[in-house]
Amino acid sequence: MFSAYMKELTLMKPLVDFFFDKDFSKTNLVSHYTRSITTWGEPLDPKVVSAGVVAGHVTQKEVDDDLEDAQIDIRKAFIIDELYDDFGTVTGDAFNGDVKVYYFMIALIFDVFIQVLIYDMMMAILSVVAVFLYMRAMIGSWFLALIGLCEIVFSLPISWYFFTHIMGFDYFSSLNPMCLFIVAAIGADDIFVFMDSYKQSQFRGANVNKSLATRMSYVYRKSGTAMFITSATTCSAFLCAVLSPIANVKSFGIFAALVIAWDYILVMTMFCTATVIYHNRYEKRGNCCKSCCAGRMDVALTSTHVGRQASIDNHNSTGASLDATPEEFKAQSESKVSYFYDKVFSKFILNRNNRFVIFFVCLAWFAVAAVFTSKLEPTTETEQFLDSEHPLQKSITILGSAFPTAARDRGAVVTFSWGIGELDRTGVNQLRNTTYFGEPSYIEGWELNPQCQEHILSFCNEFMVNHDETHVKATKEGVSSVVCFLDELKDIGSGGDRDISPQFPNSCQRANVNWTWPVQTDMVDEAMSQFIEMKSCNADENNQTATIEKEYENLIGFSSADQKLRFVTITVDSSVMDPFSRLGEDVTRVEYDYFVQIASDMDKLAKDACGPVLMTDTDQKFIFMNTQKIYRTSAVQGALIGVAIAFIVLFLCTQNFLIALFASTSILFVLISVVGTVTMIGWKLNTIVSILITILAGFSVDYVVHLAYAFKTADGTNDARVKEAFGEMGVSVMSGMMTSVMASIPLFLCNVVFFASFGTFLCATIAFSFVFANFFFMSLLAQFKTDGTQIGGRQPVADEEGIAGNKIGVSEA
Repeated sequence: MFSAYMKELTLMKPLVDFFFDKDFSKTNLVSHYTRSITTWGEPLDPKVVSAGVVAGHVTQKEVDDDLEDAQIDIRKAFIIDELYDDFGTVTGDAFNGDVKVYYFMIALIFDVFIQVLIYDMMMAILSVVAVFLYMRAMIGSWFLALIGLCEIVFSLPISWYFFTHIMGFDYFSSLNPMCLFIVAAIGADDIFVFMDSYKQSQFRGANVNKSLATRMSYVYRKSGTAMFITSATTCSAFLCAVLSPIANVKSFGIFAALVIAWDYILVMTMFCTATVIYHNRYEKRGNCCKSCCAGRMDVALTSTHVGRQASIDNHNSTGASLDATPEEFKAQSESKVSYFYDKVFSKFILNRNNRFVIFFVCLAWFAVAAVFTSKLEPTTETEQFLDSEHPLQKSITILGSAFPTAARDRGAVVTFSWGIGELDRTGVNQLRNTTYFGEPSYIEGWELNPQCQEHILSFCNEFMVNHDETHVKATKEGVSSVVCFLDELKDIGSGGDRDISPQFPNSCQRANVNWTWPVQTDMVDEAMSQFIEMKSCNADENNQTATIEKEYENLIGFSSADQKLRFVTITVDSSVMDPFSRLGEDVTRVEYDYFVQIASDMDKLAKDACGPVLMTDTDQKFIFMNTQKIYRTSAVQGALIGVAIAFIVLFLCTQNFLIALFASTSILFVLISVVGTVTMIGWKLNTIVSILITILAGFSVDYVVHLAYAFKTADGTNDARVKEAFGEMGVSVMSGMMTSVMASIPLFLCNVVFFASFGTFLCATIAFSFVFANFFFMSLLAQFKTDGTQIGGRQPVADEEGIAGNKIGVSEA
């Protein structure tokens, strides 16, 4: 009760607020949370410092250069080595059934983050291993699975080299590691397309299987074109990110497109070469370990010879074309998945009544998803970096939301400056130069004249007493947290007269100067050169004082080079924003509008004497607010542009308007479905979701493009082409879906929110892409007749008579 009444006193409220949560009051004497601070002593004993050097926590050079920073590193190492495990025990659920303990230490954030990343990288390795094992199961060869995994992994460093050294980009986005999971899914899909074409080529008759060269030529043209269209569409969709004004998204879009392009190149070169080796050495031997030491296989045992001979025998016995293969031979080698797509699923799609049910269900779902998509709202909560159950994230959440802002809390620093113009961003290109953000500009002819000094100091004093605590943090004395060097300038210029400057203690000694308050314009530069070298009268918690220059670092823009004052700045601490958390855009917008109004009031008071005031914040919360707005407004726009580009690429490649339209419609349905689904499960439009929506089209095109190309190149009637498209690409699409899902599932276990969210998004995108490609898109192709013109159709490679008479060589080289 006593504490609750103390909270009613202006002077005591900032102190009481530190220990009780924001709901604590006279009418609610229960506080769900309390907190305390443990201060680690300094300076350390010299023996401890020497021991830290011996242990390798710091170097002797670091000690000599900056003893204070070296002591911080030594203390941190002690805490990590001796106490960090105990922190985990104390914060565990089993430690105390009545009180739950959390910890937060700024010095440990980086080390905890590294541990989190190591764990999450283990999930990435698990994801890659899962993809590798599935490739082995589907391909049936450890050798090809290993080469496939290598080409997937190799695409990343090669792309990095091109990105940084050839293209000259320095900005490597924090999103770029996600390309590992994208290329694991898409790269495996390309491998499945290539291997399915290779396996199916055995059933394309004697013309295709005349020799390994003619067979690989067919495989190269068939799968290469299909993968090229898919890769071109995916790359184009990712390159839409270049339209974003945010370097992080631009960098990711370019890098992801490079990774996909290089994956395609490596499949068509490295993996193709491995397939030839596999054909000649391992394919029919069953045991790879034995065949590694064996020589080249007998030509008569190769799958090419077997396929050719089956076609020739069939031709000689039945008179069938040499392009044909007997069904019984095909059935012996056909997988169950191929059989399902070729014989079962295709019949289901070709049934007219089934198609109408599919259309009804898809359109009904699309309507529901569209409604939920329209309800996606910007987040109003602080954006989290780690999983909400992680101890560090819980501490940050509790400190940021459960407690009112107390005197000892750090608030985001808002600055008001005079003499500074807008930043000159001419020549700024963060992609190519990550350290150049522009040149500061100073207002020509600006001066800190006497009237300006009086106006700024008057505002500081007024604002210090009359401030809105809902926006501005109070100090332990109960006044606002204004930092204004003009108080001390006035005190020195007044000769330390306590009647004029009563806020400083009598023990504060001031040097005699040859200028008075307010400082005349022609004396300002000389006064400032003396002023910044003097000792400040503001003591820290340890009763230590610093020079004026150190005390008001970055607030007095005095140029030592030309002995001229360029600008002056005052600061206040926000009671809502803090340096550690990222608030929702609407919350930060309220704070921004408040401080913009303060700047406007300052201009009304002092603009004639001081020039315009420039308001910003040193913790870049307002910049992040604007970034959130850009993400929000460009997310759906970027995704829709990706769909439009996919349509253009598909139309150019298939030269068929209806196929391109149906495929793009399917991709659009996937986009709306994914966004609607995440809205249903309670997601808000925060930075992570905005980024994922922007790149959504990039990894939702594969399956529909594969089936579109297979349909376009198929022979016969519309129904026959649907059946053949399923027969040729069904296994690839199924396998690609499985590897993508397997790549995304380990991400669910990650502690970093972006990784976990990416996993959910990737899994949902793949699932909807698979469903809409197989059901909706193929039903559209079956329902509406398209132009039968083919691209890349099969061409005979020799006359039937020559092959039937065995007049053509059988070289497998």
